[in-house]
Amino acid sequence: MMKIYYETTSPVDDYISLKKPTAQVKLLALEKLEDMEAHSRQELIQYIKTRGKELGLEEFSYGALTGGLQSVLNMPECEKLGVGTYRLVDVDKKNDISLLEQASNICENAISDIQNIARKIDYITASDAELKDLQKLKNCVVELESIAQQLLSD
Repeated sequence: MMKIYYETTSPVDDYISLKKPTAQVKLLALEKLEDMEAHSRQELIQYIKTRGKELGLEEFSYGALTGGLQSVLNMPECEKLGVGTYRLVDVDKKNDISLLEQASNICENAISDIQNIARKIDYITASDAELKDLQKLKNCVVELESIAQQLLSD
């Protein structure tokens, strides 16, 4: 049986124990993201587990943890900054982002995705073909960085 807390340190403490596990995960993820800073998926999961223990909640099942977190990450207020990195944004402000800023963000996300692909190739044991591919990826990242900077320059 879950405990109901009377002493609170945050608004989440007041009613989290009355919610189902998936809803608890959502509340804890939002609590972490409310600082409007970027957080990795792993960081969010660790926070949810740690904070849940602090609140005396039962350990979350894999389904509750991933389902609750995914529903938060799919919210319009949650912006994906790169592979596995998210932050909350003010939806009204998000809509005010210029076309050039949006294009620059796309470039930044593409750079992150390309770097993740390149990390899968072991430079030491790579074949000549893979080394050529790495060089092409590096050139692509350099070009995307240049484009992103040009988009935001005066």
